[in-house]
Amino acid sequence: MQIFHRSTNTISRVSLFGAVFFVGLLLWLFYALEASPYTTQQNAARHPPVPFSPRPHARAAGARLEPAFAAGALVRTPEMDLFRGDLVRDIEQDGGETLGGKRAEAARFIMRAIDRELDRA
Repeated sequence: MQIFHRSTNTISRVSLFGAVFFVGLLLWLFYALEASPYTTQQNAARHPPVPFSPRPHARAAGARLEPAFAAGALVRTPEMDLFRGDLVRDIEQDGGETLGGKRAEAARFIMRAIDRELDRA
């Protein structure tokens, strides 16, 4: 004697497959929403809270050079003079012009090179 109808097996299999499919669909939808440009604010313009200027850092690096040269811990090399010349040119600009863009990146690169030389001394 059969307790359940013959279609009960089919209904249970379809229900289980549908539940797994539905959970997978929900997980995919959640991931798609989390990774969307709206959620990650991909196209939102962000402004730094305080404008960055490499001038104070560059001046401090220049101020560290003179005592190192005077003490003999650092030897004046053509590369170091080139670094200093480029840095001074980038820092001392006319008309209160801001140091930004590629010039600011160049100043940061030069400061890193000077700091490396000072750390070696």
